[in-house]
Amino acid sequence: MFEKMVTELTSKITIDNLQKIKDDDPQKYDETLKLIITITEVATHILNNSPGFRKAFAEIHKEFLKHPESREVIDAALKAYNDYTS
Repeated sequence: MFEKMVTELTSKITIDNLQKIKDDDPQKYDETLKLIITITEVATHILNNSPGFRKAFAEIHKEFLKHPESREVIDAALKAYNDYTS
């Protein structure tokens, strides 16, 4: 069931596709949002309960942070940290 949800999500997740769904079929858009929320809840549950998944998740993020595309994310994280700790 989880694999089916992920497959459906990946086929719907592009921004252009989501915008088209939002414009053309609001009900399908709402269903897609519910699917995204459910997958997020499942992923959070797995993160809380699976050391192996946490390790894999951390490895992906560690690798991402090595690349220039991560700069915007790093800057935003540092700004948020500074805003909330000062």
